[in-house]
Amino acid sequence: SETKNNFLANGYTGLMFAAITADTEEVQIHINDANLNSKDPNGSTAIMWAVKLGHVDIIGRLINAKCDINIQDANDANRTALMYAANVGNVAIVKLLLSATDIDLDLDITDSYGHTAIDIAGKIDWRIKRGPCLQALQIKKSKPIIEKWTSDLRLYSDSLTNEANKNLSFGNGKKAVYLNSA
Repeated sequence: SETKNNFLANGYTGLMFAAITADTEEVQIHINDANLNSKDPNGSTAIMWAVKLGHVDIIGRLINAKCDINIQDANDANRTALMYAANVGNVAIVKLLLSATDIDLDLDITDSYGHTAIDIAGKIDWRIKRGPCLQALQIKKSKPIIEKWTSDLRLYSDSLTNEANKNLSFGNGKKAVYLNSA
């Protein structure tokens, strides 16, 4: 098709086009003869496209074919497929990526802002919908990831009470606000 030809002429592979259009038959064909980790002009891979567009079946096929899910894109803050899933709060995809047992998933990769997928899920967890993503990531990581934010929130909350310690400071070195109710 003309659309496919335009994609291919602009640096996208047949596998990427199949992932974008959720064409499972084309994906299966390309899995056998393509570089699963090729990047488009923005540095996104086929699995990143499938994650961004929510194509769970395509993601499963790419994981089974052992694509590299730790690759970072070049144009969108150096994010991985897992970071994209956490960012949009797609719990099914986060869990699918976390369940990839034959792939060495690195939860400590940071984007260009120094954030991991767990950080991304935690920061946008305030939008309610992302809570299950954060929970799934925490379970995989096996430690209380949100501690970083709850610690700062606890300090802030404590600073709003008259029992606040004047010497409290946040992780960034800033002093907590001290209010005296008298």
